[in-house]
Amino acid sequence: MNQITKKLIEKFSPIWTNKQVWEFEQLNENLRFDVLYVEPKHYSIESWNSKLAYPDSDIRDLTVRTFDYLSDGNELWIANKGQNKLDEPYVSYLMAVLVDTMIDEEICLNFRIENNFLVIPTTHPKTLQYIRIDAK
Repeated sequence: MNQITKKLIEKFSPIWTNKQVWEFEQLNENLRFDVLYVEPKHYSIESWNSKLAYPDSDIRDLTVRTFDYLSDGNELWIANKGQNKLDEPYVSYLMAVLVDTMIDEEICLNFRIENNFLVIPTTHPKTLQYIRIDAK
């Protein structure tokens, strides 16, 4: 886990439990996000027109795709549906859901906020480290 991720976790601590995620989903039905996979340092607004952009997505439906794209060296960028930014109340939710859905893969996730998007950076596939993520 890198320092940027540690600071983001501190800001949004405590990390949500599965019960809190479930409660949030009950209060916010039909949670949809715009999702983009992009090579590190190659993000631009035009990236949203690429084949790796998935507007109006359910974050839980992207688990396999996310693991594959992260393994291929891409970053995951997430915004509110149709808004080109992510509202802060969704950051804790998304971090908890992504950690929970990726925990079986034992992949270390890092997070950052960039240009008002939640970004999950990756490690180059040759150095991708698999470790257990322990939730609080």
